[in-house]
Amino acid sequence: MEEVKIIPLFVDGDYNYKVWKIISPTEEFEVSDQEVYDGESHKEESFEISASRKELFVGEVVKLVIVPTPAYANVPEVIIESSDENVIKANGQASLIAVGVGDATVTVTDAYNTEVSSTILFTVTDGVNVPDGKEGE
Repeated sequence: MEEVKIIPLFVDGDYNYKVWKIISPTEEFEVSDQEVYDGESHKEESFEISASRKELFVGEVVKLVIVPTPAYANVPEVIIESSDENVIKANGQASLIAVGVGDATVTVTDAYNTEVSSTILFTVTDGVNVPDGKEGE
């Protein structure tokens, strides 16, 4: 994922930021506070989803990270669906729980624009998660 820098450029008399410069490896532009709150002009074109781990044990919970493109876009309200809810289920806002052994694809879709979605594959096993590789302690 690309690194994005957000630099405040203008502050009003009440010390509220009004204009920011956004810098990413592929884009550089300025945005005002009005534009930030205007949902229409800042819709995502796509988004990527990731998780700290994609290989889970039954009972584990993992949080999804949703990164919109372009970098200044609003993170959308999403619908999270599992290809097999006997393996992995949505468990709150962008959180998943592994409930059974197997593979399942999780699809995250923009709630207001179903043409924008992304998927991630999880594998769930019934193994025991042993910290530091020390079994039986």
